[in-house]
Amino acid sequence: MASDAGFTAEGTFDREGVPPEDNRWKGVRHIFIQNLPARVSQQQFHEFIRLCSAPEPEQLKFPVYANGKSRGYAVASFRDCASAGAFVAATWQQRVPGFQKPEPIACQPCVARSRGLRRRMIGGKASPLFDPGPSSVSHFRCLREAFSVPPGVSLIRCFQMAGN
Repeated sequence: MASDAGFTAEGTFDREGVPPEDNRWKGVRHIFIQNLPARVSQQQFHEFIRLCSAPEPEQLKFPVYANGKSRGYAVASFRDCASAGAFVAATWQQRVPGFQKPEPIACQPCVARSRGLRRRMIGGKASPLFDPGPSSVSHFRCLREAFSVPPGVSLIRCFQMAGN
């Protein structure tokens, strides 16, 4: 499960989350929060944070469906690691009051989400597999080399054949 906020939870998803004393929290400023009730609003979630005496996130991504229902997760970003750790400790195994969701709030460390094939091919810290070298090299040539597509064969046709 990836978030819409540019971050994704590290490792596998555990319904209970990562305990506050776990070493995976060291250096973490971004938290993936799961098990939110479907009908909780962002305002109600902020009230829950205050009720737990947890630090307010600097930024909170709270995705909702078109009908306004919560998607069941959020991504919170904090100014420093200490605030993020205090948030996890305060909300660990808590339930949002007024809702009948049996699972408690669960938190996972977040890492920056990969920006996809195009981002890996263009500048920055490119993956060795997709590093096109000088900027004059065509993206299509890189794909051809990476997937051993001979010249004269359409890349689209090649991927269509591979999908069958």
